[in-house]
Formats: sequence, C-alpha cells, structure tokens
Amino acid sequence: MSNGKQFTWVADEKLTGWERAYAEVRRVAALNERIKMTLGNKIFKAGTVIRVHLNAVIGPFGIKYVDGVCGTYGGEYVVLEPTDIVRKIDETAEYRLVDRNGRKGEYLVFEWGTKSIIAGKPYLIVGADHDGGEFKDEKGSSRWQRNGLKPKHYVLEPTIPVTSGVSASSPDCLDALAAARRNIADLQRRVSELEAEVAKQAISLRDAATSKQVVASIGALSILTREDVVKQAKADVADLRKFAGTRPPVNGGLREVFYPHTDGNEGYLPIYRVEYVVNRNKRTVVALIRGTSDTRAWAKGIAKAAPGDVFNEAIGKAIALRRALGLPVPSEYLNAPEPEGVRVGDVVTFAGYRVVIRPNTEVCNYSRGTASLGSVVANQGNIIDDSDREVSA
Repeated sequence: MSNGKQFTWVADEKLTGWERAYAEVRRVAALNERIKMTLGNKIFKAGTVIRVHLNAVIGPFGIKYVDGVCGTYGGEYVVLEPTDIVRKIDETAEYRLVDRNGRKGEYLVFEWGTKSIIAGKPYLIVGADHDGGEFKDEKGSSRWQRNGLKPKHYVLEPTIPVTSGVSASSPDCLDALAAARRNIADLQRRVSELEAEVAKQAISLRDAATSKQVVASIGALSILTREDVVKQAKADVADLRKFAGTRPPVNGGLREVFYPHTDGNEGYLPIYRVEYVVNRNKRTVVALIRGTSDTRAWAKGIAKAAPGDVFNEAIGKAIALRRALGLPVPSEYLNAPEPEGVRVGDVVTFAGYRVVIRPNTEVCNYSRGTASLGSVVANQGNIIDDSDREVSA
C-alpha cells in the first residue's frame, strides 16, 4: 500500500536490488503487459504475476497462451501498470524516481553501471550539481562524472515529505507513516461506503423519476392492458442481444461490459449468461449475471412484488434484468394494471388457502389447492399470482 493506493511490488529489471510498484487496474490485458491473478485456476494460483507473451485474452476473465502455457482458461486478473515509485527489496521506505538534475544532499540512482558506478546503488550528491559535480556512496567513496558521460539516472524523492534533519527510516517517521496509512485506509473505507449508498440512491431516484413519468402520461399508459405489459416483458428478456455493450457498475464501482450468450448467432464473442431465480412464495425474482467460463455471479438485480400487487414472473424477470444491468426500469413494469377477472392458471387466496384455478371440467377441492373457474372460490378469492394464466385468443 502506498499513499492509499493498492500496489503490487515486482523486482525491477534495471535497478539492481530495487522493486517497482505496479498499480492494479481492472481491464483487458495487452501483449507484453504484466497481470496478477486475483482468482486462481488449475495452473496459476491467486497472486501469481504473469507476463502476457501472446495477445490472446478473452474479455475480463480467462487467459489463453500465457507464458507458453496452452489452454489456460478461467480465473480472474488485474493488469499491472508500472509506476515511478520504487523501494529497496526488503525495506519499506518508498521513493519516486524523478528524471531531473539532482541537488546537493539528494540521492541519485543509475539504471546501468560503469567501471566506477553500480546500477541501482544510491549515491549522495556532495557537489553543487551532479552534472560535472561530485557524488559519493554510503561508504564515502567519491564518484565523479563529466557532463554528458553519465548513465541514465534518476533523483530519489521520498513519497512522503520528511522534516528537515529527520531520517526517512527513523522510528518517528515510521510511526507517522503507519498512522498516515491507517487514516488513508479509513478514508478509503468511508469513500467505498458512500459510493455504495450513492449507487442505491441513484437507483431509487431513477425509479422515482420513472413513476413520475407515469403520472404525467397516465392517459397514454391507460391504453396498455396487463396482458400487453406481460407480452412486452417476455419479449424484453427473450433476446438479450439488444443489451450487448451495456456497462453495469459492479465490484465497488468498476464497470464490466455485458456481452450475453444466447442460442442464436450473436455476431460477437459471448461471455455472459443470465440466470433467474424465482420464488413465488416470497414473490421475488433475482437475475444473476454469470461468466461462461467463470460461473460466479458478478452482478444481480432483484424484483419483489409490493404488498397488494399481483405477482407476475415475466414482469419480475424484466425488472430484475434491467436492475442487474444498471438500466432504468420502464414505468409500465412498475405500474402494470391489475389483471381483469379470474382465468385458468391464476393463483388466488380464499379462506386462508392458496388456490390454483382450474377448468370447470376438472374435479377440484379448494382445501387441497384447486378450484374450478366460475366457482365461489374463483369469484370471491383475491388474485395474488397470474404468471400461468391462460392467454386470451
């Protein structure tokens, strides 16, 4: 951790004895970049750092042809982007490599060495300017380079300012550094909580705005019957290709790109499936978005029928899907008209029983969960679920 950011430290290729901080970024990797597995697979454990030698990365999940290993699918990773922050191996003091002329009292570090200079070794500047001046190592051995003959070098700047006369490795400085990191971690936690609350409020405001639109356009909405709304909801979830490219916010604000897998000819690389969990007793529908190679659900949306509303599975799926994708829910789904009359397939409550309405030709007994269409139970019962009702011709 450095200045509140999550880093992965990797031994530097040019500075001997140093390691460089790499920022962890959630995106698709490119050729020759480093990645770190955050969720392991059969070949690479979580935390393994890999360099992508062949550019064959499938979406945000799954790697193939990495480090000469063929067929490495599954897992999850972050891309490691190099920073200019370094530290000596097995030490905690962090520095920023700055490409500028150093000043007296500052330290230099060189990418490659000469007969008199060791790559990666800090040298203290003792002259007015190291270009044509003098610098020495910790043992006091002087080194002098004429202007223009030095190897590539950087000035080492501490990432946290140090009070004059206080060493960056002193106990007081280390205690201050630890306290600063604790404060940063606490601030990060509070920011994450606020971001999550803002996301919830955004969904509530979006739904509220949609409801206001219903009130404003109630005349137009009144021409839609419940049967119309159910047909629209079924069509909405039947072909997911129209949602391709949607970017729902997940993982604390990170955004995935939704490319659904269907049974048709997608015309793109399908990497996600949508699974619905329907609980008619609790009157809820949950939409889960899963990867085709990594079956964990990375996004979900929930629809729950309000008390007094009639539950409908198709409408619930359409609402849950759009919430999982971070899309606004159409007003007709949130304010669907009540069903007109009772039909075969409806579920009603009567005298404390949950009863399914059957055709008159069937033998029914409401105490056993069935009643005939046209019976007292059907005429006086309250409809609670019309998901399976017969559709009129």
